[in-house]
Amino acid sequence: MRFKTLKTSQTGLKFKELQKRVDHCVAAQERLAEKLGFQQYKKVYNSAWGGISCVIFTKKDSVPNPRLWKKRHYGVFPKKNTYAGRKLAKQFEDLPIIYTHELNNCVGFDGAPFKSIGCCFNHPEWMLFSLEDDWTFTIPEDCIEITTTEYKDLSKK
Repeated sequence: MRFKTLKTSQTGLKFKELQKRVDHCVAAQERLAEKLGFQQYKKVYNSAWGGISCVIFTKKDSVPNPRLWKKRHYGVFPKKNTYAGRKLAKQFEDLPIIYTHELNNCVGFDGAPFKSIGCCFNHPEWMLFSLEDDWTFTIPEDCIEITTTEYKDLSKK
């Protein structure tokens, strides 16, 4: 199921507020990546945006110091058994996080604990979101169900 809602509607304003927080999360992650030199990361479990559970250094010249980093979830994360490691870990713990239930709350969807809506912020007039067809959901009054083709067309703008 695919839906659209005007950015000026009640649901659209909830998404707009969330989008500001998303931009803040992404910017914080990018600043930390630039500061520490990692190129990829894995997000925190059950988060929609923000938070980092481990990082991946893909460039040969940015191999992490094994005294400060330990292997974790196909990447590395700071060790907390040294002062420098705890200081590094604190930077990750301080990153802002938006959990999936916060995203779901924008449209009143209770997908706990494992279901989350999809959304698209890039259209100038509409906020777009999607759910699986077999999920039970009461559509907010200011949302319009649309076809997959229309969803794809709108999300390209």
